Amino acid sequence: MQSLPGERVLYESPSGHFKLTTHRVRYDRQDRGSGKIKSIMLEEIASCAMTRLTHLWLLILAALCVFGGLIGSIQGGVVAFVAGALLGLLFALAYLLSGEQVVAIASAGTTIFLNTKSWSLAEVRELLDRIEAAKNARNFTLRAPVAAVSRP
Repeated sequence: MQSLPGERVLYESPSGHFKLTTHRVRYDRQDRGSGKIKSIMLEEIASCAMTRLTHLWLLILAALCVFGGLIGSIQGGVVAFVAGALLGLLFALAYLLSGEQVVAIASAGTTIFLNTKSWSLAEVRELLDRIEAAKNARNFTLRAPVAAVSRP
């Protein structure tokens, strides 16, 4: 990323894909066969939000499998219980591993989605606070009165 005049990096994600500067937020990720670069100037940020998404249906299937195993064990023995318990465990594990947590930073033109699954709520809150503080500082800088230039 080429810096703008007077721009400083305020925060960089551990992966290096996301940067918050005194002027903008930038998401830059290159993978094999694909790439994504999104940049939003701080004064254009409309909202920041954190969203957690879980797949509740996996947990429901886990409970149904365990319940089915219990019913089967009454009817047919231990094999049905073990099969139901193992399937239930697999679905519960899938539920735990499939959850997503993202931070969305939106402007009128685009939205940057930052995967924060491994982050704590305190780390996400700190990032959102940093973005809001940087935007606030940028707005004050842009609205500062400009000294009049006298012409000879």
